[in-house]
Amino acid sequence: MNKSEFVNKLSCLCGLSKIECSRFLKITYFLVCDSLNKGEEICFKGVGKLFVKTRKERILKNGNKQFLISSKNIPAFKIGKNFKDIIK
Repeated sequence: MNKSEFVNKLSCLCGLSKIECSRFLKITYFLVCDSLNKGEEICFKGVGKLFVKTRKERILKNGNKQFLISSKNIPAFKIGKNFKDIIK
């Protein structure tokens, strides 16, 4: 399912226009990105938790050359038990 299909289904289920649902989705995306950027966790009860993990600094070896890769933040998702049970 792509974004427009998701917006269409959301529009049908909520009884809102496609423009309102698209705007809602954009605002939700912004809020999630902003919260994660601030280091906050987002927990959707029954679905899972979005958070930021820090990947450690490491050395990459390519033949005789070695490169130092600095640490960086990466987004992560831990799936909730209820959600996992529904998908199975």
